[in-house]
Amino acid sequence: MDANERLFYKIEDFLDGKLPPGEAAAFEREVAADPSLAEQVKLHRFEREGMDYLVEEDLIRKLKAWETHPPEEKPPKKNNGLKWGLGLLAAIVAAAFFFLYPGPDPDSGAPADTAPQEEQPGSLPSQGEGPVAGAENRFSLPSPGQPKTELQALSHSSYVFPDNLGQGLRSGGGENGSPLAAGRRALASGQAGQAILEFRDIGPGQSPAEYELAEEYLAHAYYLAGQYDNAARIFRSIAGQSALLTRERAQWFLLLSLVPEYGRNKAEVDALLGEMMAPGHNFSAEAQKLKGRLEELREQVD
Repeated sequence: MDANERLFYKIEDFLDGKLPPGEAAAFEREVAADPSLAEQVKLHRFEREGMDYLVEEDLIRKLKAWETHPPEEKPPKKNNGLKWGLGLLAAIVAAAFFFLYPGPDPDSGAPADTAPQEEQPGSLPSQGEGPVAGAENRFSLPSPGQPKTELQALSHSSYVFPDNLGQGLRSGGGENGSPLAAGRRALASGQAGQAILEFRDIGPGQSPAEYELAEEYLAHAYYLAGQYDNAARIFRSIAGQSALLTRERAQWFLLLSLVPEYGRNKAEVDALLGEMMAPGHNFSAEAQKLKGRLEELREQVD
């Protein structure tokens, strides 16, 4: 494998969150220091997002077509030959099983009880246990609560939890031993308030990678709990001192945390939009779309 191939797979692993935390942080620093590398990472991301967009658009188109013209249900065709063939095949399999499968060993004891152990409803695994089945898929789905104003609704509709956040830490089986595990489980089950308590308990005494992730998780937990000012405070801090990719992501979520109180935060929101809409910003398209929707809301109010 040549150097270009190795770099390709490293970028893919980075975007998938498969790099270990230390290596991921080092790679972010490389990206921030090397414009050429940053451009390659951006191209990779655009290609992946473009593919996701095409798949989603195709699915939406098909769903709309099915709503207006549902597919006709055709009666099954009779095929007596197929039925006879399947019956003959079943008979052959049964005969082979009867003659070839050895009976139970008379010397062996009674079969072990393999009935699944009943789980208590609503229980969560302890930090030493394995992850809940499907927890990785559920974790990428936390969403804000019911909006109370149009500005909150606008912010919520633009919010998508970054499903690759902390994936480098979660890979390799270290998830349950991490101080982040309890907070992540609370977020996954929609308990933003409990997640806030868990993530606030993680201090700088942890490894730098875990503490930085805990701060970003805490900001998302505040946002999901409707505590937008607290979320904005942390996202603002992250945006002011992080590597390029993390900084631009934090700017986007800072913007969404400020929008619910747009009247009070107008100056900061407008300044952020101006910076983020510049070509080359990873969230330029999202910022342009958000600005357009803000202007529509202002026109309705006026």
